[in-house]
Amino acid sequence: MADNSDDVKVFYKLFENISKSLEEMQTVFKSASSSSNATTESLAVIKRFFNTSIDAALLDDAFLSQFKNAAESLVDKTSILGQDKNERLKNFNNQINSKVDNLKAAAEKEKRRAALEKTRNVHVGTLESYRSAFQPCKDEMQKMVTNHEALKKGLRDYEKLMIEQMPPCKNVYSQQQSSIESEISAFQRNEQLLRQESQEIDKLRKEPSIDWTGLIAAFYN
Repeated sequence: MADNSDDVKVFYKLFENISKSLEEMQTVFKSASSSSNATTESLAVIKRFFNTSIDAALLDDAFLSQFKNAAESLVDKTSILGQDKNERLKNFNNQINSKVDNLKAAAEKEKRRAALEKTRNVHVGTLESYRSAFQPCKDEMQKMVTNHEALKKGLRDYEKLMIEQMPPCKNVYSQQQSSIESEISAFQRNEQLLRQESQEIDKLRKEPSIDWTGLIAAFYN
């Protein structure tokens, strides 16, 4: 029977590669999910800080221009706003450009994030198709590996049984071997004598048969 050990090793290597690929894809899926959740939570915090109405207002160039003009005309009129409101307006007006820049940067990042999420979904779909292709192979190979291991264990157990049974059989054989050889030798000698006796009998019977046949032929002729 041909030695299939190399083919079996190749089978196990393929099974290992498929399993590793599935594990790597599963890790990627988990990592992507975790990253997405963290990003969503961070954006939610930003949204709570810059609520939707302020986002819309500060990113509207026309409204922003009107707001700046009104703020500049009121920023030093403490008699109208009072000290506290005046300070708040002044501080906000001084920081408004950086706030707008931040909001614009956040909006751009949201666009990029949306594009990245779309790309990620494409990757996930592609990896999922690979996983779908690999999984049946892995499942089938897992069954084969399990059966193979069971068969190897069964073979080892049976070989152990064979080894355990060998000493008593060897003992019987050792005890009977000389007797068997003697019997075989005696049988062979007996067969040789039997053949010789048969040949002698045939020869002795043949000679008078020839003379008898000749005598019959002479009388009838």
